Parts: sequence; structure tokens; C-alpha cells
Amino acid sequence: MCTQLRRKEDSICATPHICAYYYTVKYNHYNVKYNHYNVKYNHYNVKYNHYTVKYNHYTVKYNHYTVKYNHYTVKYNHYTVKYNHYTVKYNHYTVKYNHYNVKYNHYTVITT
Repeated sequence: MCTQLRRKEDSICATPHICAYYYTVKYNHYNVKYNHYNVKYNHYNVKYNHYTVKYNHYTVKYNHYTVKYNHYTVKYNHYTVKYNHYTVKYNHYTVKYNHYNVKYNHYTVITT
């Protein structure tokens, strides 16, 4: 389990092998609100609904978050990330990878 903050892009790792790169970061009081936001990056598709980003304090809220990456699908509902204190909360977390299914409920990661 990992929560990474990079200079050019933020990375949220659900497991050490499943990472969702969701946005290229621009700092300095940066506020973004998207509805029905689509991203295609390399070989995966990201769809955001009701996407809210507030940077500098690094708060991210996702609703109905879907990631398709190569052969697996990741779905997030009520996804919350708060940086600086590095708190990640997942609710109703579903991962489909090749031929097996993994389901997490009320998944919480806190790193410092």
C-alpha cells in the first residue's frame, strides 16, 4: 500500500502493483472542478465524475472513480485523499485484475 506525491504528477497506489495516475499537478493555489472528466494516458483510461481538487493543501475528492489499466479495472466510490498529512480513505473499493476479483470495503491508509 502506498501514497505517493510526485513533482509532475500525483500517484495513488491501491496496491504496490496497481497505481492510478490521475492528474498532472500544477501548484500555487490551484483549484479544479471537473464533471464527467475523461483522461487517456498511455494504455489506460480514467473517468471522473464530480471531481474536485484543491491543491496547496492537497485535498482530492472523487465520486464514482473508474480506472481501466491494461487488463484490470479499478472502481472507487467516495474516494478521499488529503495530502500533507497523507491520509487516504477508500469506501466500497473494487479491483478486477485479469481473471480474479478483489473487493475492499472501508479501506484506510495513513502514512507520514
